[in-house]
Amino acid sequence: MTLFSWVFWAIWALAGLAYELYAVFTEKKSGALPLTRVLRDRLARRFVVVKLGLVLFVGWLALHFLVPLPW
Repeated sequence: MTLFSWVFWAIWALAGLAYELYAVFTEKKSGALPLTRVLRDRLARRFVVVKLGLVLFVGWLALHFLVPLPW
C-alpha cells in the first residue's frame, strides 16, 4: 500500500475519532448522538445482519492494512 493511502486513511480515522470524541463530550448539551452509540443502540440491537456486517467490515479493514497484498 502506498504512503498516500496510509496518510489518507490515517487522516480519515483521526477526523472520525475527533468527531466521535466531540459528540460524546457534548452529547448532553447538544442532544446529538455519537455514531457509535447510534449503531450500538438502534441498529446492532435489532438486526443480527448489521452486527455481522460490522464484524466483517472491521475484519476486512484489518486484512487491508495488516496483510501486504496488492489491493
